[in-house]
Amino acid sequence: MNEDNKANIITVALIILLIVGGYFGYFYYAKNDNGQVIATQGGEDPGLSSMEIRALLNILEQTELEIELFNDKLFRDLTSGIPLESLPEVESGRPNPFLPLK
Repeated sequence: MNEDNKANIITVALIILLIVGGYFGYFYYAKNDNGQVIATQGGEDPGLSSMEIRALLNILEQTELEIELFNDKLFRDLTSGIPLESLPEVESGRPNPFLPLK
């Protein structure tokens, strides 16, 4: 075998190893500690259940906002921080950039 054939065989072997390693690495990292796949099948809703949503809404309903907070001296002394510099004016482009050039 000449040097070109050896280099080609080594290159192909490395590419195959990368593909196989990527395949197994992907499925290894896609599983959690229990060995279950984290991804869900199509059609399953990964969101909150209705009981969890009701519990969160119940907590929100019980939350009371004290209006006196806005009249507090510490709240009134809050500032918005350093003012931002205005951006320099830039020349705009064509009105419709998708029209062909004349």
